[in-house]
Amino acid sequence: MCRPLDERVIAAKADEKEVNSLISEYTPFLRALIGNIILKPRIYGENELLSAAAEAFWEAIRMYNPDKGHFINIAKLVVKRKLLNLARKEGVRLAREVSFSGLSHTGKDGEDIEFDPPDDKPGTDNPLRWEIEAIEAESLAYGIDFMRLADYSPKAEKTKEVCFAVVRFLKGREDLLAEMRKTCGLPLKKICDEMGADRKTLERHRQYIIVVTLIAVNDYPCLAGWLNLRGKGVSA
Repeated sequence: MCRPLDERVIAAKADEKEVNSLISEYTPFLRALIGNIILKPRIYGENELLSAAAEAFWEAIRMYNPDKGHFINIAKLVVKRKLLNLARKEGVRLAREVSFSGLSHTGKDGEDIEFDPPDDKPGTDNPLRWEIEAIEAESLAYGIDFMRLADYSPKAEKTKEVCFAVVRFLKGREDLLAEMRKTCGLPLKKICDEMGADRKTLERHRQYIIVVTLIAVNDYPCLAGWLNLRGKGVSA
């Protein structure tokens, strides 16, 4: 009987022949990802794209930790990141347009503010579009749908300030950020113990805190600007 994929990946870390076998077997999977992400891949060289995807698949094997979930989900995330970075560098068009509707939020006076990016037209090279593709993929590793950010966002300004305080706290604690990446979740007990924050409040807005933290500590300048993270003291 065939071994489960996760077990094969663990064995492949010390077996180059098994790595090659896995890449060969999962080439259709890689081709499907390319087709889902890149518009008209033949124009840009299918072999080059497949080579980049295979390299990312190998990276996923090297970094795989079974505590973080099933390998196939992690591989999908790593390969997607690689292809999106390649697309950004080479000016490659994506296979689908990114919707900004989930980025609407509530203003100070309670009014709904719709996101209206400049020059957001099909085929334009909008850097915000690239950032959203990347944060979508990164958020998925935490089981979060980034495009529902408005749903996760606290409605009360006081609660939102509590969330930003947690983000500021996490941003200055590399040990807790490392724990967050390892577990794909918030280290709630340590945050509550050290900050004296209300656990129920943090649990209720866990998704929002995680997404804002990812934007604050990684390279998402457009999204950080839209969320006014500099004004909240959580972005350089």
